[in-house]
Parts: sequence; C-alpha cells; structure tokens
Amino acid sequence: MMGAWHQAVIDSLKQIPWVEDADEYPEKVTQLVTPAVFVDVPGWDKAHFADGQTRVTLKCDLFVVTDRAGKTENVPKPQIFARCLAMDLSDWIEGATFGLDNVDPAVFIDAEVDTFDRLLDDYIVFRVSFEQDIPVGEDPFAVPAGAPLQEVWLGKVPETGKRHEQDYRLIWKSEGTGDESGG
Repeated sequence: MMGAWHQAVIDSLKQIPWVEDADEYPEKVTQLVTPAVFVDVPGWDKAHFADGQTRVTLKCDLFVVTDRAGKTENVPKPQIFARCLAMDLSDWIEGATFGLDNVDPAVFIDAEVDTFDRLLDDYIVFRVSFEQDIPVGEDPFAVPAGAPLQEVWLGKVPETGKRHEQDYRLIWKSEGTGDESGG
C-alpha cells in the first residue's frame, strides 16, 4: 500500500497548476526545476481500526521549494511567493485522498520555513506537514477469488469429499449461471 500511496500523492501533486516538479525528497540536489514539491514520510504510528485491518497514521511532509531569484508570478518578493504556495498547498492537502478509496482524508497539521537541509540553501523551502491513516497488509474482508458465491451444494456426513460428489445436492445457484434446481 505504501508504494501505491506515494505514487498517488505524487501524481496528485503534478495536477496542481503551479507545480513544475513533484517527486520523493531528493537524495542529491542538483539544479532543481521550481516551484517543486517533494514528499517525505519520516514515520508513522499505529492508528485506531475497527474493521480488523491494521492501519497506520502516516506523518507526512511536503516540501515546497522555490528559487530565491526565480519567477514569482504577480508576487513582488520570492519569500512571499513561497509563502503563498505553501498556503495554497496547506489548503489543498486538507481532506485529500489522492484518488484512493481506502485511505482516510488527509489532515493538515502545520507549515513552516524549513532550513534543515543545507543542500537547499539556494532555495526557499517551506514544509507543509499532514497526517493520513492508511491500511496496512491484507484486508480481512476482501472478497476472495471466485467470489461472489455461484452455487451451494449440500452433502451428508459421512458421504462427503471428492469420492462422493455425485451424492451432493445443488440447493442454490445464483441467477444467470444456469438452471436452479433449488431442490
């Protein structure tokens, strides 16, 4: 699920008109195309779950990166431009599910200037933090292969198993799968 979630977030970010690049947080910083948004998941906690499937609360960061001397649309200063983009992203993230139907809506936490990564000193970086609950592992209520049920056969112990298939009686057949004996 984590890989699908990451890709869904990145694909959704790329749909925002002002985003020139969206990807995982860069391991090596070269000349960046900006404005860019980078995704990072520094950790997660166990989430509450009532449906039997383990869920985690992802602690997520989106890093809005703008050039200190680059294009700033109609905003006179790059720092204000970066704040505007971070504010826009803060609003955009609240309630987002990234097209996934099995995740809870994202919850915006906070946004602030990020000066942690010295490799990004040539850029203005804002960190927009949010949390989101996602499922982990197999869904205990997933429909198994071959479902939904097509037929129900009744046998009587001890005449059960492969050797006694002819002793079984068809008692239900779903509509559209042939004759129903109902027997």
